[in-house]
Amino acid sequence: MTEISFSRLRVILLDRDGVINHEPGPILNPEQFAMIPGSADAVARINSKGWKCFVITNQAAIARGDLNEEVFEQITDKMNLELKKSGAHIEGQYFVRIILTGKTAGGRQILYHVYAVNREHGC
Repeated sequence: MTEISFSRLRVILLDRDGVINHEPGPILNPEQFAMIPGSADAVARINSKGWKCFVITNQAAIARGDLNEEVFEQITDKMNLELKKSGAHIEGQYFVRIILTGKTAGGRQILYHVYAVNREHGC
């Protein structure tokens, strides 16, 4: 089991839709992706303090077949470009493909990604 020293833990996990970008509905192409004003600057401040920033996001549109992973990566590229304009970056992004309908196993899938961040990035 990995031991975690919380005194050295400097990681922030952010959702994407509604936190970094506007969420008018499912984001199905890069043209629909629009940053929330100030979100890139907030990520840049997190970065400047030496914190690692990761995005963990649910993408029900992939689960429904409305979005494929190639286009999801194009949307991610646009997000990274917009972050870069403010001197911000994320260390990585993890996504869950679930359709939320009341109580689901989605929490377990999200926790899996939290553990993956720890395992893959040592934080």
